Amino acid sequence: MKKESKQWLLVATLLAAVFLVGGSGYNTVPVFLPVLVKQFGWSRVRVSMLPSVLAASAGLGYVVVGWLLDRVAARYVMVVGALIAGLAFIVASRATSFAPMMVAYALLGLGISGATLIPASLVVASWFRARRGLVMSIVAAGASAGGMLMTVFAGHIIGRWGWRVAYVGLALPIFLILVPLLVSVVRNRPVETEMQSVSPKRSAEIDGFETGEAVGTRSFWMIMVAQLCFSLSVSGVLVHLVAYLVEVGYTAGSVALIMASIFGLNAVGKVCIGSFADVVGARIALFVNFVLEAIALLLALQERNVAVLIVFVPVLGSVLGAPIALVPLLIAECTGLKRFGSVSGLVGIASTVGAILGSIIVGRIFDLTTNYASALLVFSGVAFAGAFATLACRTYRMERLRSPVPSLAAEV
Repeated sequence: MKKESKQWLLVATLLAAVFLVGGSGYNTVPVFLPVLVKQFGWSRVRVSMLPSVLAASAGLGYVVVGWLLDRVAARYVMVVGALIAGLAFIVASRATSFAPMMVAYALLGLGISGATLIPASLVVASWFRARRGLVMSIVAAGASAGGMLMTVFAGHIIGRWGWRVAYVGLALPIFLILVPLLVSVVRNRPVETEMQSVSPKRSAEIDGFETGEAVGTRSFWMIMVAQLCFSLSVSGVLVHLVAYLVEVGYTAGSVALIMASIFGLNAVGKVCIGSFADVVGARIALFVNFVLEAIALLLALQERNVAVLIVFVPVLGSVLGAPIALVPLLIAECTGLKRFGSVSGLVGIASTVGAILGSIIVGRIFDLTTNYASALLVFSGVAFAGAFATLACRTYRMERLRSPVPSLAAEV
C-alpha cells in the first residue's frame, strides 16, 4: 500500500476511535441521566455525579496515558483504552445500584483518555507535517460527529429496547470494529518496528524537550493557561446556554435548533481552523480562535435581537471546539515531539480543572446576580486571557535558544 493510502487509512481509524469512544462516552451522558433517575429513583444531584466522575477519571487518565505514550507504542495504549471503554459500557448495562454505575463511568473516563485525542495527536504529529492542522482537525471533528450521531443512536435504542440494551449497543462497535482496526492500522511513525517505537536510541533522535525541560519553559505554562481558558469556556457556556436562551425569550423548539446548529458547525469549524493553522501556525490560529470566541460571547449579550443571533451562532459554533485540535498542535510546535505524550498529559490536568469548574462558576455568578449577563462578560474575559496566553507562546526553536546549554555531565 502506498504511503498516502496508509496515511488516510490511519486518519480514518483515529477518527473512528474519537467517534466511537469519545462521541459515545461524553456526549451520550445527558441521554441516559433522565432514564436512570426514573429507573432507580436517584436524585438529580446524585445522578449528576456520574459525568463528574467521568471527567475526573479522564483527567487522571490523561497524565498516565501521556507518560505511557513516551514508553509504549500508541497502538497498545489505544487498544487498552478502547477495551476499557467497551467494558465500561457493559458494566453500566448490568448495574443494579449506584456504586457499579459509578465504577462504569470511572472506567469510561479512563478509556476515553487512552483511546482518543492524546494518542491520536501524537500519531498525527508524527505522520503528518505539511497538513498536520487539517488532519488533526478532521480527527478531532470525530468527537462532534460522534456526539450528534451516537446520541441519536442511544436515544433510539433506549426508546425501543431500553437503556441496558443501549449501553451494550455502544460497546459492540468498539469491540467488533474499532479494536481490530487499531491493532492492524495504528503505528507511531510511517516506518516503525516495535523495538524502534520504544527504544531509547529512537527517542533520542526525535526533536523536542524532555518533560522537565518542557515544564521549565514559558510556553508550557502559557499552554496550560490557554487550555484552562478553553475548558472553562466550553463547560461554562454550553451547560448554561440553553437556560440563557430560554431566559431571553426563545422557545424550546428554537433553542433546540440553535444548539443543533452550534454542534453541527463545531465539526466544520474544527476542519476550517485546522486548515488555517497549516498556513499561519497553531499559535496564531488559536489566538484568532480565542478572539472570535470572546467576541461571540459579547454578542450573546444582545441575543434578544435575531440579527445578532444569526451572527452569534455560526461564530460560536465554528470556534468553540477548535482548540481540541489546535492545543495538541501548539504543544508540538512549542515543545517538540520527544516527550509529547507526557507534556500533553500534564496539559490535560488544566482541561480537567476547567471542565469541573466552568459550569459551577457560571451557576454561582447567576445565583449572585440572577442573570447570565455578568457570566458572559466574565467568560469573554476568560477567552481574551486565553488569546494573550497563546500569543505569549514561543516555538520550540526559540525556546531551545533560550534554554541553558546542557552540561557535559548531563550528556554522559
